[in-house]
Amino acid sequence: MQITKFTVALLTAVSGASAKCWSGGESGHFGSGLTGANSLSLVCSYLSGTYRANEQRHTCVKDNKGIRWDFTLKKLGDGARDIETKECESGFGKEAFGCEFGGHSSYANWEYKADPQNGECTSTT
Repeated sequence: MQITKFTVALLTAVSGASAKCWSGGESGHFGSGLTGANSLSLVCSYLSGTYRANEQRHTCVKDNKGIRWDFTLKKLGDGARDIETKECESGFGKEAFGCEFGGHSSYANWEYKADPQNGECTSTT
């Protein structure tokens, strides 16, 4: 987990972007439960692919600490664009591992939201 947090911090510094953390709500424990079968790679395997202009997709996972995480990815701007798993993980990592209560951020092409909550997932897409 330390390597993951370091990598997210390094990518944040290099990209010049950072998450806008929510100040309250359900604690996601800085993403410490998003490991193994409930990791960001699983989340991004659902969300990666080709998006049209302003298309938004959502998925939900329950982490190893019993916290439900709602992840939303939106393509910003005109035209279609692909997102690969690694780019997706980098974007969501800022919110999941950098914010106690989750957060959101926007870049030139993508808007990411990671929101830890109580309860069960109602769907995965």
